[in-house]
Amino acid sequence: MRNLIDLVPNNGISRYLGIFNRERLVVTNPKALAEILVHKSYEFIKPPHFVSGIGRILGVGLLLAEGEEHKSLIDALIANNWHAPDKPEKSVDVCEWMSRATLNIIGVAGMGQEFNAIQHPDSELYQTYQKLFKPSQIARVMGPNGSHHSWLGYAQYSVSLAPAEKPAIVLSNLKNSIQRNSVTSYAAKVIKRICRSAIQRAKANPPAPNAKGSSLLSIALASGGFTDDDLVNQLMTFLIAGHETTASALSWCIVMLCKHPEMQAKLHDELRSGLPNPRTTFHSVNANEFDPLPYLNAICNETLRLFPLAPLTIRVAAKITTLLDHVIPKGTPIFPSCAVNVSRDLWGHDAM
Repeated sequence: MRNLIDLVPNNGISRYLGIFNRERLVVTNPKALAEILVHKSYEFIKPPHFVSGIGRILGVGLLLAEGEEHKSLIDALIANNWHAPDKPEKSVDVCEWMSRATLNIIGVAGMGQEFNAIQHPDSELYQTYQKLFKPSQIARVMGPNGSHHSWLGYAQYSVSLAPAEKPAIVLSNLKNSIQRNSVTSYAAKVIKRICRSAIQRAKANPPAPNAKGSSLLSIALASGGFTDDDLVNQLMTFLIAGHETTASALSWCIVMLCKHPEMQAKLHDELRSGLPNPRTTFHSVNANEFDPLPYLNAICNETLRLFPLAPLTIRVAAKITTLLDHVIPKGTPIFPSCAVNVSRDLWGHDAM
């Protein structure tokens, strides 16, 4: 898609054929993205198979809801403890530490609950997510270009195999897929059970009205607009959307800062001069104190440009509609892609 955006002349949309010659569109500029994701978001919906598949672990909450259900959810909802080791190590698994830290944060902010994943990495919830996000063998076969559409990628990959290789590869990956399905089903049960327990605790100990530091769960309960099943779905969404996605972004940020030590030093200087020293002053930093730190904000924005949390998603036209004044038939798959983030036409010759 990066090649397509830069090398194939287009006016914001490109058409190509996918597996079995199925027609697809990929959007190539911000105006088309805005139409799909903002201005006509209820005309370009997430495919049902995508919702049912990812909804098992994400919950059919705010992120996956469509139309009137999405509107009603919107209406109703009007890194601590990470210490350097005593003895420096040659390497640190940043992804694991970030995952544990962000799980703690979303536990407090989303559910009003301490998960203590930093102190107790063997906790049931953290270990469940670890198994859930462990890369499958299919993803490894696909290499660094693998995506969440594993079977689609695998099918395209298998076309290039010699006929004698295909049966063994297919059987091996069928076995892996069955095992993966079992892990996903078990994980969904664990996560739903933990979410239901959090809901019961929150109901039994509701915070005072307008209490400072209210969690998303307490706000949702106070609105009175959710059933327990609705709340379970919302909490599952909060846990994923505020946990692994944030951990991934932080991990990439640290990787890039390690590759560019001069930028890391400049960022350190800004943080030291703009924020209180946590070693000498106990001070709870609030969001407003980060706004006057331009270099920190630039680092975060550039990390998200190069390593977006959802590099590829999919929509289908829910009805006959238009996109950039082109007629789009009902059912047409459309791919809003992060390739726009590195378009040389938008970002210049050093977009990468």
